[in-house]
Amino acid sequence: MPSDVATLEARFEAELGPLVATLLGVVGPMSTHRITVVLQRAGHFAPLVAEGYDDGDLHGLVEWVVDDEQVFFATGDDLVAHVPTLLDGVVLTHRVTASELDREVLDLGVDLAPLVRCRSRLPLLCGGGAEVRHDWSARPELARVASDLGLPTDARAAPEGSLVGPPGWLAGLVAEGWLAAGCRGDTLAVAPVADPRAVTSPHPALVEAVAGAAERRSVVGDEVDGGPTDVLLDALAHDPALLRSPTAPLSLVLGPAGLSWDGDTLRRRR
Repeated sequence: MPSDVATLEARFEAELGPLVATLLGVVGPMSTHRITVVLQRAGHFAPLVAEGYDDGDLHGLVEWVVDDEQVFFATGDDLVAHVPTLLDGVVLTHRVTASELDREVLDLGVDLAPLVRCRSRLPLLCGGGAEVRHDWSARPELARVASDLGLPTDARAAPEGSLVGPPGWLAGLVAEGWLAAGCRGDTLAVAPVADPRAVTSPHPALVEAVAGAAERRSVVGDEVDGGPTDVLLDALAHDPALLRSPTAPLSLVLGPAGLSWDGDTLRRRR
């Protein structure tokens, strides 16, 4: 590949991610083929076409970008979604533990992990910001790598990671009480659930949507491709009206949806 063409492709690779993100944010989830067609018809690929790129080359470039960037998510039926758009306005719930309040963190288990699917730092509506932290001390080999990357270790963090905010950021929450958490744009809000009765039983529509998402994802034996966050994002990609008000957390939805999660593998229960 001549150097000028290689430079042109590198520029397109850098620009394509934000362009696809904007498209999906406006239109919603699409296949990579459809993304390619829309961008080509709009003339965005004209310089590459002039250099001899055909439809297959352009499609391959789009596939490479959406596979490489964490802000994109592929559903089980091969739609590509923009994760921040999927999560914008979604309300997640979680039962707060006394340990979390003592440590002033929110642990990133099944219920809250979707919040940080593609980002490790979030501005807080109450001021300041929260970031994902891990405790690397038990695994020296990871501690060295984390140190080299400038990632702090935090003894307060749970094994799955925790969201750590400024002092007082969890004020108003009580042990064994319910919280609601969600993002508007990049900003995270955390507050007590006003009506705890709304979050004790899974909503049938959410159970059905999560079960359907698991059906779409490739299965080996009883194993579902991905984890709880993946089936939730898959469900949201097909029904963006889900989770617009507090309902039972994902950890309470998996069982009624016919799924189990052991921390490593998502399985269909037979």
